[in-house]
Amino acid sequence: MRILTNNGLSIKNQEVHDLLGQYSARLGTSTPYYPQGNGQVEATNKTLVRMLSKTVADNQKDWIEKLSKTLWAYHITIKKSTQVMPYSLVYGQEAVLPAKIWAISARLAFAMGKKVKPKDMDRLLTDKLKAIDEIRDMTMRK
Repeated sequence: MRILTNNGLSIKNQEVHDLLGQYSARLGTSTPYYPQGNGQVEATNKTLVRMLSKTVADNQKDWIEKLSKTLWAYHITIKKSTQVMPYSLVYGQEAVLPAKIWAISARLAFAMGKKVKPKDMDRLLTDKLKAIDEIRDMTMRK
């Protein structure tokens, strides 16, 4: 018999070693890329699947379009275990929400003496987001 683990510290002790010997079992470890053997990855995947399933409840076929927003929501949510956003851990700063970007952009335009109507600002931001989506789609097709 072989027991597969994520090589966690709780498994590396004499008591577990003795127990495995009693049952002629061997201890095997998985790679970090094998989610079923990595508890942290498995828990994160479970959370992402749960979040994604809530956003695609009406139409299961559009999950790929909802994935980026689901990942964004996950990355900017403060985690109980760390008390910080995963985004902050990766980039070393707080995430800026799109609504704040619009407010800052409008404020900067006003400060520079430019007259930018809210509908024009919305259109500019929407065009930028569409361009990002197009680049993402082209990348996914490769």
